[in-house]
Amino acid sequence: MRHGTRGLGRISPPRRPLQHRGPRVARLAEPALAAALRRHLPDLLALPNVRAVGIGRKYTRHQPTGDISVVVHVEGKVVPGDLPSGAMVPVTLNDPFGTLITDVVPSGVPRLFGLRGGHELEAFDGQTGLCGLTLAAEGVRYALTCAHVVVNVVRERQGPVRWRARGATLNAGEVVLWAGFEGTDIHADGAVVRLPSGLAAEPWHLDGLDAPINAIGRFQPADRDEYFYIAPEGPIVCISPSWIPTGLPRIDGRVWQAHDFWALRVSRGVARPGHSGALVVKAGIGGYVAMGFLFAGSENDVGEPTVWVFPFTTIWNSLRLGRIPL
Repeated sequence: MRHGTRGLGRISPPRRPLQHRGPRVARLAEPALAAALRRHLPDLLALPNVRAVGIGRKYTRHQPTGDISVVVHVEGKVVPGDLPSGAMVPVTLNDPFGTLITDVVPSGVPRLFGLRGGHELEAFDGQTGLCGLTLAAEGVRYALTCAHVVVNVVRERQGPVRWRARGATLNAGEVVLWAGFEGTDIHADGAVVRLPSGLAAEPWHLDGLDAPINAIGRFQPADRDEYFYIAPEGPIVCISPSWIPTGLPRIDGRVWQAHDFWALRVSRGVARPGHSGALVVKAGIGGYVAMGFLFAGSENDVGEPTVWVFPFTTIWNSLRLGRIPL
């Protein structure tokens, strides 16, 4: 983790926090299934068309089935015969755990989503992205976003950040914390920007929503919930999360290995470059449940668009912000 000269202090909870009483679900509880996936991961990632591999629901003709599958994200589906048989994703995988079925998703080449939104952030080098969330700590306001939005993560350089809101461009201060990038590995992608005192920001609220973030949730493979994030074009709705142990996005001309994140299918709206840093949420009880931060994805012109999301707790813990006050 890289950081500024001092920490944030005690982070304040949202005003009149409401307890989330939604149903609790088990975590990714199939360690044997996860271990089986990891056994096949090197061979699948070595295939020429594969960009990521995870666990999720099987889809047939764009409709979900009742099966859990090994979801293989490829640059584009190919006609049988275009590649040697050994270079094709197998229909099933034989494993001591049992026979694993595969689901091939043509999601293009995952790449960085830049900056845009109801409130946009612009880095010193012109890179843009979305502010995911604002926080307050000891009277000071901060913005949470992805590190690659406001920091040149290849050269480890940073500078002043600007805030775009409703046609105005304001000084948004400087990056005080960022974390998640080690060598060519990405284990998180988070940054904290300290906002100047004259910049209004309502903590724990998203632009256009009248209720606060009042709970933290966990993705589950192939669950039936709808998720969304706020973009300038309106809400972008996502479904059917798949757990990805390792993916290979391209950021600033370099291929990185991103670890332990989630891929969601975009079901409504258009995912675009410029959406990095967005907070992915779902409706809760009296508020919204924070799920994670969007950091990469594929656009709608590749067949089945997807977004890649680090869990909220992964980002929060990487920045060492202490206990989440929810």
